[in-house]
Amino acid sequence: MVLADLDAFLAANGAKPWAWGVHDCCMVLADWLVENGHADPAASWREAYRTEAECKAIVQAHGGLVAIIDALAAAAALEPLSVPVRGAVGVIDGCRGVFDQQWGALFDGRRWQVRSARGFVGFTVSRPVLAWRV
Repeated sequence: MVLADLDAFLAANGAKPWAWGVHDCCMVLADWLVENGHADPAASWREAYRTEAECKAIVQAHGGLVAIIDALAAAAALEPLSVPVRGAVGVIDGCRGVFDQQWGALFDGRRWQVRSARGFVGFTVSRPVLAWRV
């Protein structure tokens, strides 16, 4: 499968205004999957939360971000990776083991790109918590 243009996707998505449940660090992963021809694995989550507190409550109620993203990856039949490749989706730790310091991220081949209110921010991590090939 040929991946969609990741650089163009990052630029276009990063230019959209931040909106919890629409354009955030989790929904961007689903958006990337849709961009690559998958059905939207987060359709039932879209606009289910509108604030950071609501997002955190949902994440905590569902066993954490890793559990949620793992379920989205399974719904899209993504292949788990031990070494990320360009275009991979993953979960990275800002603070190992602290659930609200984990973020959904896209791997650009060098760094993990996390959607923030300012667009994308690149992180270098020794290992993602989990990663999947799109």
